[in-house]
Amino acid sequence: MITAKEAREKTLDININKNNKILMDIQNEIKELISRGKYELLSFANISIDVEETLTQLGYEVNTSIDLIGEQQTIITWY
Repeated sequence: MITAKEAREKTLDININKNNKILMDIQNEIKELISRGKYELLSFANISIDVEETLTQLGYEVNTSIDLIGEQQTIITWY
């Protein structure tokens, strides 16, 4: 059995890895959209607050809302 501290560290590692994967996926989508002359990305992925904050710190405008059927949608804009 693992200790509470080990469980917390393992959970943090999993969350960091998940957030990094989401950021990499978003970055790849943004690169593709930029190559096509676009300035925003509409994502239906469940983006965490940490990922939103990172994108904002990188200079992106991030607007998240819940649509009529309760799904999260996020618009990421760059200029």
